[in-house]
Amino acid sequence: MDFSRFPPRNLHLPIINAPMAGAAGGALASAVSRAGGLGLVGVGHGASPEYIERELSIVADNGNGAWGAGLMSWSLDRDSTALSKVLEYQPPVVAFAAGDPTNHARTANEAGSAVVVQVGTSTEVMAAAADRHIAAIVVRGSEAGGHGLNEVSTFTLLQFALRNSSKPVIAAGGIGSPQGVAAALGAGASAVWIGTRLIPTAESLASSDHKRRILRASAEDTVYTSVFDIALGTPWPHEYGGRTLVNEVTAEYAGTAKEAALRTASEQGSPEANELSSRVKAARASGDGSASPLYAGQAAGLVANDSPAPDSDFPPAADVLAELGGFRECLANAARLWAV
Repeated sequence: MDFSRFPPRNLHLPIINAPMAGAAGGALASAVSRAGGLGLVGVGHGASPEYIERELSIVADNGNGAWGAGLMSWSLDRDSTALSKVLEYQPPVVAFAAGDPTNHARTANEAGSAVVVQVGTSTEVMAAAADRHIAAIVVRGSEAGGHGLNEVSTFTLLQFALRNSSKPVIAAGGIGSPQGVAAALGAGASAVWIGTRLIPTAESLASSDHKRRILRASAEDTVYTSVFDIALGTPWPHEYGGRTLVNEVTAEYAGTAKEAALRTASEQGSPEANELSSRVKAARASGDGSASPLYAGQAAGLVANDSPAPDSDFPPAADVLAELGGFRECLANAARLWAV
């Protein structure tokens, strides 16, 4: 694995945690870095300076050079204060997703950070490949959890990027096992981007209900929808929905005519839209997963389904990385099978 174009030191595993807003704070990123991977803190839309200071201080002080932060380009187009605050900590890596990263990538790269950019289409692959300020490309497939485009699967996009770019390519979406890591690396990826598999860990900021629901989910228990963004008034561009676990709200709205009409109803302040908004906001505040967003990808079906009791601890992220480290045996078995 060649990370010569990445500044981070002490990287022993080809694993990068997805910078998931609401889950990947400083504790998770620090745990991933200490375990030999690359830990990224998620800086979501509207993140306060206090949040950025608190979470980045945790990971920046862990004594490992492999860490960074992830931000959303569309949000920075509105207000770039968060990026300026992040860059005060001189992160070795800055990741961008969702929107045109051109200006933000230049700013971060000129500040000394290695820039990685998440892409979801072949057009975005080619744009990132041509941008001299971008060090590596993250191909995010439609299987992935959270927000992104819903256009191309991970391995199709991975193959396209490997054929059309000389930059390191990182595979994201639907990867949650040693076999998945091996498949991506065997195809030529430089590393994998792990999100869902790390949500139900001790260091994750996600609610306990969110974690337990992931542990109980199957690969078929997710849906791609914008219903929660509409209900919460989050100004995500319309082309970006979010893959989330199914619950009572998605059962009623996701993929239906009601969801299609919800955006207009919300803009008009209809009673139904206001009621849904209040319901979702209250559920999110209380950690009630029956009506709040539970962002997760199809890899939820690869997470152990032996849900811990309410008073049990979730496993540390280091245990997950140790399990994923089994990719070496998978690759060795394949090499023996085909006498490589």
